[in-house]
Amino acid sequence: MPIIDTGKKATTASNSAISALHSEKQKGIAKWKSYLDPRNTNPDLYVLAGAYVVRLDRFDPKTYNGPGTVYEDKSGHYYGEIVPPSDQGDDDIPPQPSRGMPPSSDDEDD
Repeated sequence: MPIIDTGKKATTASNSAISALHSEKQKGIAKWKSYLDPRNTNPDLYVLAGAYVVRLDRFDPKTYNGPGTVYEDKSGHYYGEIVPPSDQGDDDIPPQPSRGMPPSSDDEDD
């Protein structure tokens, strides 16, 4: 799978998301185990580019050709995908309502 350069910083997931995604996180930890710090048995869950991810402490992008999706944040850290991005958008930014543009000077009556 490709390594996705997000150009963004990962943010810590909310407590409610962490609780709701507990089983997915456990599966993800097993999937990314060889890239995690062995001393950290309960890594934090982050949000990056709309996906829930865990930070990969021992990751080398030059040698990676695994099946999972990896994200790179703007500081150069790598994260393994636990839950893919939702259809709602990017990084907890709610969809914005479409708004009409203000009338231009050409639209106004003289």
